[in-house]
Amino acid sequence: VINGMESMAARASEGERMLRLAFQSFELKTIAPESVSLPEQKVWLGQQGMVPVSLAEPMLIAGHKAAFENAKTEIVLDKALEAPVKKGDRVGRLVVTLEGRPPVEAPIIAEADVKKIGFVGKAVAGLSALISGTGS
Repeated sequence: VINGMESMAARASEGERMLRLAFQSFELKTIAPESVSLPEQKVWLGQQGMVPVSLAEPMLIAGHKAAFENAKTEIVLDKALEAPVKKGDRVGRLVVTLEGRPPVEAPIIAEADVKKIGFVGKAVAGLSALISGTGS
């Protein structure tokens, strides 16, 4: 509803101007899994210490064009990653936050298998954690 205009034509013109401004100021972005490089994630008690991860599906994000410049992204793991991990396992989610909008989330998956270390490996990992002070 547009009030305060002198005629129907003026209201229609102002309505069109406001819609054009809105369409020019806002953007709908699709973030494809292959367009994003995510950092590897640490795996506890795995034969490899890190596992590559990627988006499991495209993300669709709508917002003001200026808000995309200050977007915040973070990886939130479902839990601490502990071996074994299988390629394709969901390990967490990517959260993108634009100012004034609710966060948008998409699942992230492991891109490689990580096998569990054996008894000797566990003993070495435990001893290393104890020596470095990172063990509990």
